[in-house]
Amino acid sequence: MMTSRTPWLLLVAVVLASSCECQKPPPAKPTLKHEGEACAIDDECDTGLCDGLPGAQALCVRRCSVGCTETEVCTQLTPNRFACQPDQRKLCQPCQVDSDCPYPSDKCLVVNGENVCGRDCAFDQNCPNGYHCVNGRGTDQQTKLQQCTPINASCSCLARGDFLQACTVSNDAGTCRGIKQCDLVSNTVVCDAKAPAAESCNGQDDDCDGFIDDGLPQASCGVGACTRNVSTCTDGGVAACVPGTPVTETCNGVDDDCDGTVDNGFDTQSDVNNCGACVKVCALQHATPRCDVGKCKIASCDPGYGDCNHSDPDGCETDVRVDPLNCGSCGNACVQANATATCVSSQCHFVCAAGWVDLDQDPSNGCEYQCTPTGPTDVPDLNVTDANCDGIDGELMNGIFVSLAGNDANPGTKAQPVKTLAAAVTKLVTTGKRDIYVASTGTTASYAGPLELLGMSGVNVAGGYDPVTWKRSLANVTLVQGGTPGLKIEGTSNALVQSFRFEGGPGTATEATAYGGWVKESQGVKLESLNLIAGNGADGAAGATGTAGAVGQPGGAGGTGCVPDTTPIGCFLYNQGCGAPAAGGGGAAGSCGNPQYSGGAGGAPTVGDTGGTGSSGFAAPNGTGGAGTGVPAGKGAGPLGAPYAGGDGVPGSLGTNGTGATSLGSLGASGFVASSGTGGTSGTPGKGGGGGGGGAGGHSTGPFLTTCHAWGS
Repeated sequence: MMTSRTPWLLLVAVVLASSCECQKPPPAKPTLKHEGEACAIDDECDTGLCDGLPGAQALCVRRCSVGCTETEVCTQLTPNRFACQPDQRKLCQPCQVDSDCPYPSDKCLVVNGENVCGRDCAFDQNCPNGYHCVNGRGTDQQTKLQQCTPINASCSCLARGDFLQACTVSNDAGTCRGIKQCDLVSNTVVCDAKAPAAESCNGQDDDCDGFIDDGLPQASCGVGACTRNVSTCTDGGVAACVPGTPVTETCNGVDDDCDGTVDNGFDTQSDVNNCGACVKVCALQHATPRCDVGKCKIASCDPGYGDCNHSDPDGCETDVRVDPLNCGSCGNACVQANATATCVSSQCHFVCAAGWVDLDQDPSNGCEYQCTPTGPTDVPDLNVTDANCDGIDGELMNGIFVSLAGNDANPGTKAQPVKTLAAAVTKLVTTGKRDIYVASTGTTASYAGPLELLGMSGVNVAGGYDPVTWKRSLANVTLVQGGTPGLKIEGTSNALVQSFRFEGGPGTATEATAYGGWVKESQGVKLESLNLIAGNGADGAAGATGTAGAVGQPGGAGGTGCVPDTTPIGCFLYNQGCGAPAAGGGGAAGSCGNPQYSGGAGGAPTVGDTGGTGSSGFAAPNGTGGAGTGVPAGKGAGPLGAPYAGGDGVPGSLGTNGTGATSLGSLGASGFVASSGTGGTSGTPGKGGGGGGGGAGGHSTGPFLTTCHAWGS
């Protein structure tokens, strides 16, 4: 046991000793130089070789044993020191002496009578194609060891770039391939391929197509599946043709029993599993097939598909669920003006182009409405802008529509408008909508006024809409007639009334002043593009009856009676030599009477025997009083008749009407105060009194019982 342990103890001691020595740092290694760097000795280079051309700086070069690249050659720089150097391509180039060649071991050789450079191949005897590594004869008549020289040609032939390349020889029979070779006789490159010839039964590929004895006549025998075709040339000799053996006919498109009829006994005209031929199954895309006279046809299309190209072989090729040119059915093209069309679940869908809207939801006319929306809110404005592109200036679903052709029982929609403004206001309240859109009337028709907005907020009432298209124009007249006032806004806020002509009614007994419109106790009210016309105010009260004129003064007395007769004899005793006595003058006007209206003249006296009735008086100039009347006969006998008064004067005339107001009135803290018209003028006074009475006619008895005519007094 002791003898076996001793070696282990010694080994441990050795190991420990070695461990102590390993604690010393190893000596630093010098940095090696890389290929191409200047050097002095091999050990300085990482390539392990430091050498160079005679007379040139020594460099680190790669050993040939490591391997040269395609652009390098292996040459002996100094005896037994082989390095990779750039190929200067002077092999076979003209020279006179060895120094004309690129490297020290390259020699100037005599080849086929030409002085050309060889190449050192002592390291591995490796030479390019067309050359071999042999000893040559130098221009100095000395043997040159291990040089690359041409194998079987001159350098001028080898110098051609197409040497040893693939080549062909062609004629009508075909094309044969070969390799370009140097012809030593002509010192040129030629192709070693044979000339092609027509194929013959000789066991060779005469036409160089890769097949031996091909294309030669064949022999055929048998029918159907028994048919055999054999070449007349086999292994360079003629072969016999033997037909195949018939078998039981099956439906496989082959004449198995070799009787000249294919698949006889099987239905290939209407069987979808053997249509036109056995085992030819009719399988049409997305369709139920049928076999019609040996042709696969479409019996019906699967749901969602159509045979839109009317071609049976490709089945129902169109998916009408998604094809925009055949949406839902063949030929139903989803084409819409100003839009991009798609087909979804067999229904046409459209996305309108920018600036266009499908307002009427009619696919036949596309996106027919040119409009660019600027927001969802559209309040009627004087530019008649359709901000939300719903087809009107305003919001289609937020308004009550009014038209003279409407009916108040209608819901007030665009298609079913109401007829009156009052009904529209009522429906606005009950539906909670914002606007009232009123169709135009022209100047010969009108809506019954007034338009009343009482205790409302956020209401817009706009006119000027076309009653058919509901397109709006401020040139369209919307006339409202009647009401005092025609427009009445009271206790209302944030309201708009736009594009109307209001013609208010005349004043009434309860409201004598006429207004076109009024706004009371309201705020935020906008009145735009309105024509407000007030009616006439009510007539003023009639003036009081004037005071009756006083009784006129009595008329003047008539002239004294006299006898105008001069015959018969004796009457001259009574003759006064008078003319007809004057009638009594008219009485003066009474108090308050107009002086120019005096009473009428008295009755004129008459002449007679027994006193006739006095003639009636005449009206005095400008007089309008009743004329005096003559004294009846017998009333005035005697020299002096009793006077009679004329009739009463007529009443005065009525005064004239007052004039209308000449100003619009004023607006103050207590409200609007209308301007009054002027008062009526006074009536004319009563007329003058009656005229004086006329004198009575008279007579007297003359001498000798004669009768004398006399004028009454």
